[in-house]
Amino acid sequence: MFNTRNADNFSPAFLGSEGDALIFTSSRQFNKQILQKNNTITGLPNNNLFISKKNVAGKWEKPYILDGEINTVDGDEGVCSFSSDGKVMYFTCARQVLDREVGVEIYSSNRAGGTWSTPQKIKIFADSTVSVAHPAFSPDGQTLYFVSDAKNGKGGKDIWKATLVNGECKDIENMGDQINTPGDEMFPVMRANGTLYFSSNGLPGFGGLDIFKAVPQKDGSWLVSNMGTPVNSSEDDFGMTFEGNAEKGFFSSNRTDFKGYDAIWSFELPDLAYILEGKVVDERGDAIPDASVRLVSNNGVNARVQTKKDGTYRLKLDKDMECVMLVSARGYLNQKGVLSTQGLTTSKTFNLDFKLSSISKPIRIENIFYDFGKSDFNSTSIEELQLLVKMLNDNPNITIEIASHTDFVGTNVLNLGLSEKRAKAVVAYLISAGIEKERLTFIGFGEDKPVVVDAAVAKKYPFLKENDVLDEAYVLKLTPDQQEKANQINRRTEFRVVKTTYKLY
Repeated sequence: MFNTRNADNFSPAFLGSEGDALIFTSSRQFNKQILQKNNTITGLPNNNLFISKKNVAGKWEKPYILDGEINTVDGDEGVCSFSSDGKVMYFTCARQVLDREVGVEIYSSNRAGGTWSTPQKIKIFADSTVSVAHPAFSPDGQTLYFVSDAKNGKGGKDIWKATLVNGECKDIENMGDQINTPGDEMFPVMRANGTLYFSSNGLPGFGGLDIFKAVPQKDGSWLVSNMGTPVNSSEDDFGMTFEGNAEKGFFSSNRTDFKGYDAIWSFELPDLAYILEGKVVDERGDAIPDASVRLVSNNGVNARVQTKKDGTYRLKLDKDMECVMLVSARGYLNQKGVLSTQGLTTSKTFNLDFKLSSISKPIRIENIFYDFGKSDFNSTSIEELQLLVKMLNDNPNITIEIASHTDFVGTNVLNLGLSEKRAKAVVAYLISAGIEKERLTFIGFGEDKPVVVDAAVAKKYPFLKENDVLDEAYVLKLTPDQQEKANQINRRTEFRVVKTTYKLY
């Protein structure tokens, strides 16, 4: 298809997003009437850029040398990249003058119809003797990635980046030690979603050059992972290109050639599936139908679904997503969630349930534990209080009242004071966690408001019936074990929404 015997064929690049034209680098002879010069360093014929196109039957046709002034008899051209619209090409050229190397440089050429314009040199470093190669253009057209052995690098050949302004590079910087090593990092390729692919013999791999995937993170760092087998081998693997947004394309490798010639290989990555599903319920565990589940990701996805009658929802995710979720329903407080598919190499189903708190009635704060007769909650309560902090942060326009209750053991005056101190302790914790004190009030009820058993409590404690009131007279009729459980139910801390318009107007 693209390969020939006794010649290097490498660094393929799709021209545009249609996937029907491929340009690649090759040292093959393109004209028997012209004597190709050998590279003074390798002793092999100089490289040129070739193109192959798909015919109407979807088959790749015989490659031919790229038209225009791109290729020269004396120069060594190759390793190209294109703007997102396919109208601008950036490529590497090592010119020779009087049988000596001038240096490796990057050129650009514009396409009008089927013709490429006269190449123009891209100015990168002030020192013209510094070699630059392997250009890769960012999807937004603002950044040029390239390879150089310039000073102040990490060693060997490094990947650098620069802002491209009118054919001149500004703000040049090394990609740093997450990408570069004392070894060689080369052949960068940038996908439309911002993921960078490159080859390295300095990062842990299988031998020779391996292809790595680098996913950008929110903090400006990169999540780097080896592409693994069968893409990588014990030999050199590099120069990957993808067919648009599909997980297939071509790359270069010399894995099966005993002479070490590079060849172009095709690949198709597994079709990974990422699913998010879950259920939205109220504080009693009952389903909330028609709740809104909204998902916004770092790569532009903005999806919204409604829960079914049973409260369930289901969403399909893309790879390398950082997602923020917002779940809302009429009469309930909002709740947020986060998840990520970045760096995953196998399919996965995420399960994320949400429990929404009612706006109109008090909500028990579960797992708040106090030592007997004391107002300070113990360390096992922190996790539950952090959930309350999150709820307040998810709903910045509400104010709440914290109310604490005791059982009937002890005097009413003592219980009233103790419950107030307990509620005050919760408020103090919330303020220390960053919640504005103006959003919080507290009150202690002592034993004055015993629990009225609802369906959820009755289900959990079969000896109780719905609508039973757990006052002193009722509890004393129970067995000693049942009395302790009923008193435990009465000992509670709750919150209720007081206002939903805090700092809203």
